[in-house]
Amino acid sequence: MNFALGPTIVTRRETLLRIGVFDAVKDYLVEDFVMGKLAADLYRVQHCGSR
Repeated sequence: MNFALGPTIVTRRETLLRIGVFDAVKDYLVEDFVMGKLAADLYRVQHCGSR
């Protein structure tokens, strides 16, 4: 699964700039999911927490 969920998402400024900051997700209700998917499509994904 390559997406993000939850109230806390940590990413680099470079990643936000490459995916279009918040303009890329402004029309989505589940913007955290979409933002995580866009970032995962750009870079390798590192998982935190339990699996």
